[in-house]
Amino acid sequence: KARGIFRRLIIKSLFKRAKLIVVLDEKSKSNLHDLGIDNEIYVLPDLAFRIETPKPTTNRKRQIIVALRQMDDLSLLFKKNISIFLDWLIDKRGYEIKFIDFQGGEQQDYLLHKEIISLIRNQSKIYHLKHDHSTTKVLEEFALSDFVLGMRLHSIISAIKTETPFIALNYAPKIKNFLEYVKLSDHLFDIDKFEVED
Repeated sequence: KARGIFRRLIIKSLFKRAKLIVVLDEKSKSNLHDLGIDNEIYVLPDLAFRIETPKPTTNRKRQIIVALRQMDDLSLLFKKNISIFLDWLIDKRGYEIKFIDFQGGEQQDYLLHKEIISLIRNQSKIYHLKHDHSTTKVLEEFALSDFVLGMRLHSIISAIKTETPFIALNYAPKIKNFLEYVKLSDHLFDIDKFEVED
């Protein structure tokens, strides 16, 4: 409890000194007001929405984008359920799966994607796009895909920008708050309830 109070005091102190406060959604604005921050707070869309959306030169492919987020407390059961789901999409629906890293480095998305790829039985239709691809290239992949399975906020934003159907895996309040704000919370799926049958 003391740690929570101390954390709130630090947050309040930092935001009180800020010259400009911008948040993504009304819930975040409300949370800051609840902390006693009475500065002007602006709600503005993520800057990713300002990036030009490429127009696909071909029709959508039978491919799925997967953009997960490395977290210390992700269970092995969750990872196995993801791999079973992706195996089903490959074997029964004929999809290619493209993993896209939104953060680079050996301790980020790359390791999680690599682990899940190792659990997938059918490796012939798996592709892994590392973090060094351009934003345009990544958005083109989204625009060509049938749907997105995303944890990363920017993977969800990319799906929305390219009008690609998506499933958002909820791991933090910012995902839930953002999707509620843009009235797309029906796309939200809690990671603790993500279960599939083999």
